[in-house]
Amino acid sequence: KYIKELNVGWLRFGFNSFSLTDSVYNKAKKNNLKIVLMIYPEKDFQEFSNPYQSGYDLAYQIASHYMDIEYFQLANEPAAGAIKPNWPGTDKESFFELKYQKVFVWLRGATDGVKKANPTARRIITGNWLNTGFFQMLNDDKLNYEIT
Repeated sequence: KYIKELNVGWLRFGFNSFSLTDSVYNKAKKNNLKIVLMIYPEKDFQEFSNPYQSGYDLAYQIASHYMDIEYFQLANEPAAGAIKPNWPGTDKESFFELKYQKVFVWLRGATDGVKKANPTARRIITGNWLNTGFFQMLNDDKLNYEIT
């Protein structure tokens, strides 16, 4: 009831299940809100035996279901899955290489899955303000995404 009062134009929320997410999605559409849908890994990045396929399958399934959503956020501050304790994140040395690889490969699968399901959608990768080293690594490894 506060949407019109607050002049809200966007809603960012995370995928939970199709039934719950459909409910929020339908209310957002009814209120003419633009949507950013967050797709989270189903478990810790390090627990995936095939992180690419896990990221791809999840993102493809969700993006295929919500074909008119234009923005998908993939994970939330994924650098946290690879950063060394008490390191600043401002350089590549701040991250465990093997942990980074699992995060990166999951993100690559998720970005590919969204693109295959919905070629015009924008893919968002988020991070906190210190994790510039992580984004440099993603850029060096040529992860395909449109928005930081």
